[in-house]
Amino acid sequence: MNSEGFEVQLAKAEAQERQLCDQIAMHDGWQLIEAERTRLQMINEFDRKLSETNTRSITKKVSELTRAYVTQEADEFFTREAQNLGLEHVRFRATRARQGSQLHKADFRDARSGTKLTEVLSEGEQTSLGFVGFLTEAHFDASKSALIFDDPVSSLDHMKRESVARRIVELAKDRQVVVFTHDVAFTMLLRKAADEIAVPYATRGIEKRRKAEPGYTTEHHPWTAKDAAQRVNKLRQEVAALRRQEKGMPEEDYQRETEKIAGHMSQTWERIISQVIAEPLVDFASLEVRVGKLRIIGRVTEQDVKTYDDSYSRISGWASRHDPHPELNYSPPEVGELENEIEVIEDWFKRVKRYQK
Repeated sequence: MNSEGFEVQLAKAEAQERQLCDQIAMHDGWQLIEAERTRLQMINEFDRKLSETNTRSITKKVSELTRAYVTQEADEFFTREAQNLGLEHVRFRATRARQGSQLHKADFRDARSGTKLTEVLSEGEQTSLGFVGFLTEAHFDASKSALIFDDPVSSLDHMKRESVARRIVELAKDRQVVVFTHDVAFTMLLRKAADEIAVPYATRGIEKRRKAEPGYTTEHHPWTAKDAAQRVNKLRQEVAALRRQEKGMPEEDYQRETEKIAGHMSQTWERIISQVIAEPLVDFASLEVRVGKLRIIGRVTEQDVKTYDDSYSRISGWASRHDPHPELNYSPPEVGELENEIEVIEDWFKRVKRYQK
């Protein structure tokens, strides 16, 4: 072999050697290579998924569709609800789109640029505006999920409370609504609206107990929150309990119980008068007299008045408003007398209530 042939053969051998070394290295490191290939494949897949989840185009399309088909309807609904609560010149406008949704906010209609709601509206008006915004959101909520209100009439005047109560009850026609409030008068407005619209109404209470931890729950509202019918039922329960406990009860304890029941009876009479005569006659939201309801007074007969006077007089004699003189030999009423008086109260309530029709 001459020198030239040797050089050619050596170059071939060296190339084969390098190829063999590379093959040996690849065989020894194939697991690392496979891992790197898998890593690169995952990165490529993540990049592809990221491009698919980019919501910019989706958000833009949602914004266009919402402005075209939802915003106007939402604004009309919002404006109508706001007017029902005495709020004028407000609107519900679309602002910016974010993450596939179109955001809206309350604003003044035809106001100077930069005017802020919080600088113009009172605290009560801002509360009303928040309630209207919530109603608008609930209106477009197809899930009909439960709604929870926490003191929804806080800082509202008496003119708006009845409207808020009615709207909350109307929401409860097709979904569960829970209302937390310490406003006794508002609970009565809720109950009145529920009875008028025929919406089921469950009462729950949280009460304090003297020298004990707060937070005891009850299935009833306090006495002051009960309407006339509820008070009549409560009176029946109180008299039934007295009948069960009467045997062996000290006379002084018995008198104390009858005085308490008589006090509740007189308060029930007062609630009946306000509920079936005064409230239908006067619109307390606008402080206007409903002239058409004057017929209620005209239908009250002299016998109705006499029945009321006689019953109220008897009850006043049983209540603990005055200290009975020892020479009068006062005797508390029998349980049967209390039961009869409840019948008189209930019959009078049902009869006069029919005068409203």
